[in-house]
Amino acid sequence: MEYKKSLIAIRKVSTETLQNDIFNCLDRSGCLARIKSSDSFVIKPNLITDNPEYIISGANTSMAVLRALLRIIREVRPTSKIIIGESDVGTNVKGRILSKTYEFMEFHKLVKEFKVEILNFTEEKKVEVPLKRGLYFKKITVPSHAYNADLIINIPKIKTHKYAKLTCSLKNMFGVIPNPRRVIYHKHLNEAIVDINQAFGQKIIALVDGIISMEGNGPVYGTPVKTNLILSSTDLVALDYVVAEMIGLNPDDIPYITLAESVGLGSTKNIDVIGDKDFAWNFEKAGGLFYTKFEGWLMTTPLVYVLITPTFQKYFSRWISPITKYLRGGSFTWYLSDKKGKK
Repeated sequence: MEYKKSLIAIRKVSTETLQNDIFNCLDRSGCLARIKSSDSFVIKPNLITDNPEYIISGANTSMAVLRALLRIIREVRPTSKIIIGESDVGTNVKGRILSKTYEFMEFHKLVKEFKVEILNFTEEKKVEVPLKRGLYFKKITVPSHAYNADLIINIPKIKTHKYAKLTCSLKNMFGVIPNPRRVIYHKHLNEAIVDINQAFGQKIIALVDGIISMEGNGPVYGTPVKTNLILSSTDLVALDYVVAEMIGLNPDDIPYITLAESVGLGSTKNIDVIGDKDFAWNFEKAGGLFYTKFEGWLMTTPLVYVLITPTFQKYFSRWISPITKYLRGGSFTWYLSDKKGKK
């Protein structure tokens, strides 16, 4: 059987040439042509944390990459509608409060500079999408802005992940699910990752922020690695396959890559890597800590519905947080009053 070629563009970047590097990468991968033919965009960065310590160390999508991409879009589609969106994680007591992430990273400057909207998908209008080949969901709730956009530009990081082994383009779309307590889907995490990508199909392209990656205890508490790369593709399956190999993981051991290929979201059979090549690392794998394995098991049991309640977190988890921080290797931010975190 002859397979359609999947183009993966890779570019080594520097601060001085970042915008040109991203333009070149998008152009060579076929993503720029998709941008030029679209009138409305949703950009999905990876905003996993609101903790300044982890943001500074590179856990979130780089603002430099985001700003460079917005300049490119405004150059080629100056009157297009652009939305940047993400969903909340956790509860009002414990988790990642998106408004605080936007505030610390100064997203308000993007609104003025590039005429974009900054949204919290958890708070916006939603739509149910039926899935013909759903692996876990028969229908899935997604933000209507994302569903109605001409193009979704996915900007993931390259990180090892304590539950999914790798987080890159396919896994980053899990954050589009507007339910902030989506940890309840972790028992079927790989299937859920595939299903959220199926909801948008070929509407997604990816621009991977590989300037600072993460190994070890990812996706938040791991060790930063300066990889200084940008990658892009219209085939997220092939892209994640290449990234996994590049950092020393076996992509065949990452279930959601195989599952995504099986439902037709992309192909690993005929990949053409263009641009800068021969990058190879041997990243420390995630999930080695005993507590991480225990925590991962808890997320797949009915106890997860208790663990994510504000009452449990406020009156129990709060008091043992110094212990869990030590065992986990890092800690969520805690908010013990209102959603904004005011004391």
